[in-house]
Amino acid sequence: MTVELDRERARVLNGLVFLYIFSTMVFPAVPLLSRLSLLFAIGLGVVIIIRYLQDRPLMVSPWMALPLLFMIYALASIWWSTDPQVALQSSISLVSTIVGALLLWLALLSGASWSAVVAGSLWSGIVIIASTLPEMSDAGTNMRLAGILGNPNAMAIHLTTVAFVLMAAPRRQWQLGACAVGFILFATIFSGSIKMLLFWIVFLAYAGYQLHRWSARSYLNKALLMGLYFLLITIPLVIGSLLIDNLESMTVSKRFVALLEGENTSGTTRLDMLQQALGLWMEKPMFGHGIDQFRVLGSYGTYSHNNYVEMLADFGVLGTTLFYLTNVIILVLCVKGIFSDNKLYRLVFIITIASLLWDVGLVSYVEKSAWITTSLSFYLLQRAEREGQQCFVRTDNLSMGVSRNARSKTSGAYRP
Repeated sequence: MTVELDRERARVLNGLVFLYIFSTMVFPAVPLLSRLSLLFAIGLGVVIIIRYLQDRPLMVSPWMALPLLFMIYALASIWWSTDPQVALQSSISLVSTIVGALLLWLALLSGASWSAVVAGSLWSGIVIIASTLPEMSDAGTNMRLAGILGNPNAMAIHLTTVAFVLMAAPRRQWQLGACAVGFILFATIFSGSIKMLLFWIVFLAYAGYQLHRWSARSYLNKALLMGLYFLLITIPLVIGSLLIDNLESMTVSKRFVALLEGENTSGTTRLDMLQQALGLWMEKPMFGHGIDQFRVLGSYGTYSHNNYVEMLADFGVLGTTLFYLTNVIILVLCVKGIFSDNKLYRLVFIITIASLLWDVGLVSYVEKSAWITTSLSFYLLQRAEREGQQCFVRTDNLSMGVSRNARSKTSGAYRP
C-alpha cells in the first residue's frame, strides 16, 4: 500500500513538473494562462512539503542560497527606490519567478524524473512552432515570427532553452538531439533574432568538440567525420552563389548587416538606452536606484534591453555581483569536468556562455526561462558529479575483483 502511494505521489510530482515547464515556456504572454505557472509552482511546493512531513529527507543544494540572496537584495531595494509601487510590483513577479525555479530544482532533487522536464520542453517547442504557422502566410520576406509568445526574441530564447533540455537527454535518445537541432534552426531562421548568431558561435564549438570525441572511438567514426568535413568544404564551393543568396535573404542576416552599417533603428535606440542606464548607475554606483527603476527614471518608459546596464542602474555593483555570481559558480563547476566523458559539463558550459552573450540584448533577471535554465544547469552539474562518482565506484570494484582473482591464481586456489 505504501509503495503504491509513493508511486502515485511520484506521478503527481512528475505531472506538476511537466505542467510547470510547459506553462512557463508557452503561456507567459497569454492573459490569465500566464498565471498557471504560479499555480503549478505552488502545487510543487505542497507536494514537496507533504513528502518531507512523511519523513522523506529534503534534498537541498547549498547553491540555492545564491538566487535567494539576490532575491532578498531585490526586495530590500524597494526601500530606496524612486517609485516604490513599481518596485513592489516587479518584486512580486521576481519572487514568484525565482521561487518557481527553486521549487523545480527541489522537485528534481526530491525524485522527480528528468523525463518530465524533457517531455514538458518537447511539447513546449512543438506548440510554440505550431503557433507561428498562421503568421507564415502573411510574413512575406520579413520572417520575424512570434507565435503565442508575442515576441520573436522570446520565441528564439524559449526554443533554445527547450533545445538545451533535449540535448541533456541520455546518449541513446538521438531523436531528441535531432529535435533540439531542429528547434535551434527554426529559431534562427524564423525569429530573425541576432542573438541566435551569438548562440551559433558557442554551439558550433560544442558540436565540433563532441564530434571529435565521438570520432576517437573507432577508425570508422574517424572516416565518417573526415567525410563530413569534406562535404562541409566542397558543398559551399559547388553551390556557393546559391548558398550566399539564401543566407542574404534570411531576416537575421539582413538585420545583422543593417546593424553593422548603422541602419538598424532598434540598435540606435538600444545604444541610447545603454548610455542612459550607465548615467543612472553613476549616480548611485554601489546600491543602484532599486528594482525596475530604469523604467521609471529612463526616458523610454521600459527596460533597457541590456541586462548588464539594467542591473547596474537598478541594483548597483553589489546587486549585479550577487546576480552574476551564480553564472561564475556554474562556469567554475563546468571547468572542473569539461574534459571528462560526461557531456553535461560541456553542455551547461555552452548554454551559460550563450546566456552571458544574450544579456547584451536581453534583460534576463526577470525572465522565467532564464531562471529555469539556471536551476536546471545546477541540477545537471550535480547529476554529472553523481554519475562520475558512481563510475569511480564501479571501476574501483572491478579493480578489487581483478586483484582477488590474481591472488587466487598465485596461491594455487581453485574455485568453480
